[in-house]
Amino acid sequence: LLNPNSRISLCGLISQYGNTDGRDAHAVWAETGKAVFSGKNVSVHRLHVRDYVAEHQERFLREMADWISDAKVKYREDIWEGLDQAPAAFSGMLAGRNFGKTLVRVSEDTTRPGTLLGTLPGTPLGTPPDASEDSARQRRDVLT
Repeated sequence: LLNPNSRISLCGLISQYGNTDGRDAHAVWAETGKAVFSGKNVSVHRLHVRDYVAEHQERFLREMADWISDAKVKYREDIWEGLDQAPAAFSGMLAGRNFGKTLVRVSEDTTRPGTLLGTLPGTPLGTPPDASEDSARQRRDVLT
């Protein structure tokens, strides 16, 4: 589904890092798609944001904090309960089985009043973990 002479900005191949036999994930991805890219004259570019971050980070952090506080921006966290869950959380993240940011909670977070906890994606927000789901894992939708 690529247009002739199109460009791809490639970013975020973490789910592929374990599938490359130690080779660079970007290089493996480009090699895998080489026939399609060449046939349609598609150029693949890595995404670079370093200069932009340095120039705009302070303003972004200030404004984003306000937007989150005002519930203008919402985000999800994939939370695993207990340090013993860290290997499973890391493995799941690398395999793409997470939604949002993956965190391992080792104690209660007392800095975030107004958060609601729910189970994995697909269950209503605020419902207790289902016995059929891994009770060590929750999804948190941050609303304030």
